[in-house]
Amino acid sequence: MRSPFSKLVLLVLLLSACSPAAPEAAPTHIPTNTPEPSRTPQPTSTRPPTPIILTDPRIAELESLGYTRSDFSFYSIHDNTFHQLTQGNLSYLQYRIEPRTNYVLVFTVLENGQNRVISTVDISTITHRVYDPILSPIQDFGCAPMMGWEDVNQNGRPDIVVGCYWGGGYTGSEIHIFEVDNNLNVTNLTGNLPGMISADWSYQASTQLMVIDPVWEQHDCSIYPHMFVYWMYEWRDGKYVDITPEIDPPSSLHENKAVLTAQFGQPFDGNRHIRRLTELLIMYDKMGQREKGWQEYLSMADLENWPGTDAENAAWLKSDVEHFQKQYELDQPFTPNNYHCSP
Repeated sequence: MRSPFSKLVLLVLLLSACSPAAPEAAPTHIPTNTPEPSRTPQPTSTRPPTPIILTDPRIAELESLGYTRSDFSFYSIHDNTFHQLTQGNLSYLQYRIEPRTNYVLVFTVLENGQNRVISTVDISTITHRVYDPILSPIQDFGCAPMMGWEDVNQNGRPDIVVGCYWGGGYTGSEIHIFEVDNNLNVTNLTGNLPGMISADWSYQASTQLMVIDPVWEQHDCSIYPHMFVYWMYEWRDGKYVDITPEIDPPSSLHENKAVLTAQFGQPFDGNRHIRRLTELLIMYDKMGQREKGWQEYLSMADLENWPGTDAENAAWLKSDVEHFQKQYELDQPFTPNNYHCSP
């Protein structure tokens, strides 16, 4: 009698005999000898576009004053840089003077194989900050296109977003949007806005602009902290319009209220509390809720909320309240109080 092991071996042999034969392996292919190449193939290099030649007398005058074309070094093509941004028949160039104290923006159109200047924009004529000794360290001033040609307001016309920086962006920045219409007129879409747009603004995601109030942002009193207060504008019916009264209250407003009320019962500290208290008042005003903002401001500024406040901080807070109360009663815009500011 066979053992279980011998039965298992027999079963395996029977199954092997019934299986189809494995196909023969294909013969090994021996490649034909290929001669060594005479030289190593090189990829075709990508070159920057041919530099635009301009014979316009305005350009000749700039060059006679020492202006040169700016490299857009961040638009690199295999370590090459170029001096123009072109879309269709439109091109954008910049000229700057060394040391960097000014820029001139140049817009051209290609017609019959020749580039013609359609507009030049002198940066110093559209922002006073170019020559502001406090806000603008001249040696760190620069302007550059934020991207290529865009359509920021989504109206079907090409535009260029140009950002200008001071102190490498640490002491300020702003952008301007230039659009070319069907008649080749160049318009600064941001020229009539009441404030400036920070170059930190993400302009690609929306037709809305955050416009910072320069009265507060650029107030240079060493005692008064800078206030981050702004309007929201949106492109409607061919222009930017103020939509601040339509927006939800910003998170900063809720944060300021929460921080201030959480510190009730402590002495008032102007260096820590003035900014939050004033931003609350200004933002309510810009949202079209002047009365609500004024009442909340008065309630939070009440010195009963701030026991133990010393005479100096109490005088500062009292001065602010009196300053804003006059403007409130006269229905005037709220402006900084220069209490403790140097003359």
